[in-house]
Amino acid sequence: MKPSYDTARVCHSIRRIHQAILARVIAEQKAQSYEVLSRVAGECPSDVIFHIDRSVEEVLLRGLSEELASDLSFVLICEGIGESGDLMTFPTGTPVDQCAARVIIDPIDGTRGIMYDKRSAWILTGVAPNRGAGTSLHDIHIAIQTEIPTTRAALADTFWAIRGHGVYGQTRHLITGETWPAVPRPSQANSVEGGFAMLAHFFPFGKKLLATIEEELMNDLLGEEGVRRAMVFDDQYISTGGQLYELLIGHDRFNADLRGLLNERFRREGLPTVLTCHPYDICTALILEEAGIPVCHPNGQTLSNPLSTTGEVSWVGYSNTRLRAIIEPALQHRLQRHSLLYCERA
Repeated sequence: MKPSYDTARVCHSIRRIHQAILARVIAEQKAQSYEVLSRVAGECPSDVIFHIDRSVEEVLLRGLSEELASDLSFVLICEGIGESGDLMTFPTGTPVDQCAARVIIDPIDGTRGIMYDKRSAWILTGVAPNRGAGTSLHDIHIAIQTEIPTTRAALADTFWAIRGHGVYGQTRHLITGETWPAVPRPSQANSVEGGFAMLAHFFPFGKKLLATIEEELMNDLLGEEGVRRAMVFDDQYISTGGQLYELLIGHDRFNADLRGLLNERFRREGLPTVLTCHPYDICTALILEEAGIPVCHPNGQTLSNPLSTTGEVSWVGYSNTRLRAIIEPALQHRLQRHSLLYCERA
């Protein structure tokens, strides 16, 4: 379905909003201590909300109203905003069924890293034609992600894509304002040997099982001797947007977040569940798709989770199709052995 709005104009407006959010976070980093930035400001159905998250909401909502709403009528789906009440629409008061699009946003993906000034966070936005409550990740046709670097960095990257039109990128010097093109450079390696490849196991609960699966998978791919010789490396970047970026620029060869599958097993066993990836965390996967990087469900199927703030998403990213052909069967075998996956790739 061809959108009824100017996709290039919408993309440009969102990029401007991202820059305003970036400026606010940089100002907060300079003005506040780690203790203040990391203070819990509240909890919502999707995640814990920290002070640094709350600090950007005013900028985001003003930007959506002043920048984007003049180009697009939309339903907002956003971490921490409007999660407990009625759907928020722009321009204000527009009936949900009359909105042209659904816009899903994570204002700061990677809060836990950036609030301690440890690692870049990301501003993530996806836009999809409004197909009602069933509008899904697969419907997203505009995606933008912008880096929020630590205070010791002077550069910030932005990548964006419009479905069918490839990937564009820009690096901005935060001191001089100079910009230049940023180009995706996904790894073309045909093995994980000598590179970064991992399963996400960020938090203590559930880590043991995920780490076991990871070790077994790497044994399958490299053999026990290769694993003992440390021929594959693990980097737990606590940001889905950051994980996608690492695949996009060639730092990582394989990355998988299986916490949603883990929760399905835990529910069957009557155990507590873990914090997972949500649709807003991976709403920019289109950028990788346009760069030729496969991102899919662990069963091999297209990500098609409805756009929401609470849905659980399990995903796998392979830096190229050759690596996917090698890793995917081994991964699925291990997931089946541990009762996390019951169907073969369709």
